[in-house]
Amino acid sequence: MSDNLLKLNGDKTEFLIMSLKKHQNNIDIEYMELDSVRIYPADSVRNLGAMFDRLLNMEAFVNAKCKSARYCLRNISRVRRGLTTAATETLVNAYVTSKLDYCNVLLNGLPSKLLSRIQKVQNYAARVITCHPLRESITPILAQLHWLPVEQHVQYKVLLYVYKAVNEMAPRYITQLLKPYKPARKLRSADKGQLVEPLYNLNSYGGRAFETSAPRLWNVLSEKCRAAKSVHIFKSELKTHLFRHAYY
Repeated sequence: MSDNLLKLNGDKTEFLIMSLKKHQNNIDIEYMELDSVRIYPADSVRNLGAMFDRLLNMEAFVNAKCKSARYCLRNISRVRRGLTTAATETLVNAYVTSKLDYCNVLLNGLPSKLLSRIQKVQNYAARVITCHPLRESITPILAQLHWLPVEQHVQYKVLLYVYKAVNEMAPRYITQLLKPYKPARKLRSADKGQLVEPLYNLNSYGGRAFETSAPRLWNVLSEKCRAAKSVHIFKSELKTHLFRHAYY
């Protein structure tokens, strides 16, 4: 900041210490001093609207998503009787679905326990639109609305990034994370557009990383889907694939 003649405001500065859970007790940084202001480590911080916590388990982000979406859903449900189904769906998409979808790529690979919290909010939104009671199964309702479940929707976003990276439509920092699969000897799989699946150590961290999880998801797609000629065709093929996987 000093080299660029900029001043860092200590009162508006936060800092976060991220590490594995087993190393948290070994960190003895009590505070840092900046501009004569003592800044103590935060449990979570906001970056571009997403919440990051010390363990990078995204629990704070999930809780913030659910809280904001439920607040909007409660307000919509209060006036549901005076709205048409189409108008209700428009409101839900504008004020609820947009919150659930924002930065949802960061949720890739999270435990089902955390994803189920967001799934419950999506289920609630579907019932508000269709006015179905709680005793009815939610699966036919989601299929009727043609909504992908939360886990599949996260995968949809990840795979869309992969398609753009493979076809040179993504930023370089994303493209560099993916490597085409080129076997040492000539095999039938060499021309199927697959990617190298890197090895990793920790499933809770390394397995969630884009460069490891994205190739795994990409390689299980059909060859027809991977070879789509345009983004529009790929989106259609991909949603059909994930929709069948989720409901059938």
